[in-house]
Amino acid sequence: MSRSKMAVLWNPSIRKSVGIVMPYEFVVVGFGVCPKTSDPKILAIKNGNRIDSKAVVFTLSSGAWRSITVNLRWPLNSMHLSCKPVVIDGVIHWIAFDNLPRWIISFDLTSEEFGEVELPDSLAHATNLSISNFKGSLSVLIYKEAAVVCDVWTMIKTGDPMTRFTTVSFKRESDRIIRFMKNGQRIREHICMRPRNFPVTTLEVYDSYSEHSNYLRVSGFFDPHIMKTSYTESLLLLNHSVSVIL
Repeated sequence: MSRSKMAVLWNPSIRKSVGIVMPYEFVVVGFGVCPKTSDPKILAIKNGNRIDSKAVVFTLSSGAWRSITVNLRWPLNSMHLSCKPVVIDGVIHWIAFDNLPRWIISFDLTSEEFGEVELPDSLAHATNLSISNFKGSLSVLIYKEAAVVCDVWTMIKTGDPMTRFTTVSFKRESDRIIRFMKNGQRIREHICMRPRNFPVTTLEVYDSYSEHSNYLRVSGFFDPHIMKTSYTESLLLLNHSVSVIL
């Protein structure tokens, strides 16, 4: 157990958590709640084998891992998946790449099937990309011109091609968009260097109309593998004891 990897499901609303021991050689790439059953699920893929592509899903209701079919053109572990996925309408999305071009991989939490979304050439061959939830639609953000300008591309309906929706400008090249809010504001992450060259990140809400920023009193050392996102209050885990599932 001392060398086992563990994923922890934590509900901050009721301050309850459940630990799940990871299967050997697998790494977590996604988490979400099935919109049909309200069952939390964890998706993991086999690490370190570029030929034998395997994926497993953990469902909290069963308390067990099981294998699923990977119906993609290339093996999952022959590509790199962005460490900051986005969940929209019960589907997890990642930026996928193996050098160039880039594309989007998706996983439906209800059907447990993988999918692919091709990107326009201007996005597929760009390097500074991220994905976000723009008013309930999947969006791709491309940072350019010394990272002070960001084009926002959106997919209005599932299956529609990506189209450029708007362009956002920053006063600081170290700013990144975390999330768009329904009232037109956006949550931004600002990265700055502190003494001894430690990168520190802070979160703020920016109003594009007044051009005013409100600091959220959330800060810490910057780690590109740490994801900031919103959550919806719920009673998930209420009927589960604090435990570790082997």
